[in-house]
Amino acid sequence: MQQQESLTVKGTHDEEELFTDVVCFGSREVARLLTLGIDVGVADLSITTRCELAALLDPPDAMGRDWSILAVKLHLTDQVPEVDSTGQSLSRTDQLLAEWAIQQPEHATVGRLCEILAELGRSDARDTLYRTVPLYLFAPLDDTGVHPTDCGDSGEHHKNPPSFPPEAMMAMQQQESLTVKGTHDEEELFTGTLWENT
Repeated sequence: MQQQESLTVKGTHDEEELFTDVVCFGSREVARLLTLGIDVGVADLSITTRCELAALLDPPDAMGRDWSILAVKLHLTDQVPEVDSTGQSLSRTDQLLAEWAIQQPEHATVGRLCEILAELGRSDARDTLYRTVPLYLFAPLDDTGVHPTDCGDSGEHHKNPPSFPPEAMMAMQQQESLTVKGTHDEEELFTGTLWENT
């Protein structure tokens, strides 16, 4: 996990539990294999997410809050003429995000893109990221390397099933959906509360 490991999740009665306790069953080994959704690189966005962002940001905006101002915010103004010359054949937004990922990979994250979209006043595009990017990715280690596996609620399915440590497997076998039990024994489904920290 790249964000603060003391990240907490609030229950319905405002009690707080550590993210590592809720999602990783208290295992720091599992936590080391997680990447929070806000830390995912824009190069790893799904086709669905990229298409939705393009549909929102490619058309000209009356206030100028479209792909061209996004280029300024991403410090890619030198790319605008080249991107604009492609016309309608390629998504201008997608081209900018791809270029940003190449030129500034350490800064080109979902979290940073959310901040920029908020600065632009494009909550619609930011909400698209909130809705389509998983809360976290689990990257199990095995003999063939790391295979990122979606552990969020984006509806995407991958060929490589996750390989959890034994203590996590036992806990997951006891319940099919991840619930958070609060101090008053109420249960709630774990949802996108991590996004409130961006």
